[in-house]
Amino acid sequence: MKQPVGHRAIGVVYRPQFEQFGNYVPSLIPERYDAFLFLDRTQALHPLPTAPQPNVPPDLYPWGE
Repeated sequence: MKQPVGHRAIGVVYRPQFEQFGNYVPSLIPERYDAFLFLDRTQALHPLPTAPQPNVPPDLYPWGE
């Protein structure tokens, strides 16, 4: 944990066209985070069923108005 590692930082927008330049930041994990979790098995999430509300525009953040 004392060796710098490259990892994709939280909140970084992934842009495949820049992968050749590296989308990773060098980090000393104990200095960057209070805790670090490694999950070797996960499952995809499924959206909760929701119904559109009448007279309320849909939430399009961050792509629309």
